[in-house]
Amino acid sequence: MPIENNEVLKSNSAPSLFLRNLDDIQSVVDSPLRWANSGSNILTYIEFSSIDLVWSKEWLPYSLADHSTYFLGLKLVNDNISEIGWIEFSIIKSDGTIDIIDKGVF
Repeated sequence: MPIENNEVLKSNSAPSLFLRNLDDIQSVVDSPLRWANSGSNILTYIEFSSIDLVWSKEWLPYSLADHSTYFLGLKLVNDNISEIGWIEFSIIKSDGTIDIIDKGVF
């Protein structure tokens, strides 16, 4: 399956890990949601303090709130047939590891 045909559900008004309600994942979405197949999708980051000149010891989810798990909406395209799905994952803050908890298609 070519990666460039697949899409990730994004929001124009929130960081990558905004999704909390799986009902928001639809084939056609309204603004501020959009399907995107290009650009980066940042899931975690690490902070640097320019005052103390040190890196944070924890990875942070790219989200407006802290949760035990996070979701991504996916549109998987193969031979002009698309499936809408999702993955649920957790982030180990000490090392940035992402563990997939669950996944599914509609």
